[in-house]
Amino acid sequence: MDYDVIIKKTGEEYKAINELMDNLRDKMEHRPQSQLEAWTSEMKALFSQLLIHVKGFFEIEEQDGFMTTVIQERPTLAPAVETLRQEHQTVLSAMERIQQQCRQAGSPDCQAIDSLCKQLGDVIQYLKTHVRKENQLIQGALASDIGAQD
Repeated sequence: MDYDVIIKKTGEEYKAINELMDNLRDKMEHRPQSQLEAWTSEMKALFSQLLIHVKGFFEIEEQDGFMTTVIQERPTLAPAVETLRQEHQTVLSAMERIQQQCRQAGSPDCQAIDSLCKQLGDVIQYLKTHVRKENQLIQGALASDIGAQD
């Protein structure tokens, strides 16, 4: 895939992920006392969209994105890249578990919703930390590149 296309697609996925995470957090903070069915349906729909975009984002990174490039340019960073790749599986597994719980849930009750919101908040925080680590790795690799060229 063309490098410009990769950058564009990565940016689009990243933007969508951040918007969906913000929407989910906002909905969790403003959970209604009644009409939980409608709220739960909205949360499920947002979460399903988030999962789709996270999968797309990770796929771009692993197949066409920075991971291969970083390893080719800086082989010493291969263990760090592999750790990030493993974190992709951790995040996706956690998200798929949450989605499965949402599918299996009957009518929403406060305890189940509290549990799912806690899990969702944890996944969102983990995802943000993961993206921060990826950005630091890329910046470190580029900084090394720049320093080597001076």
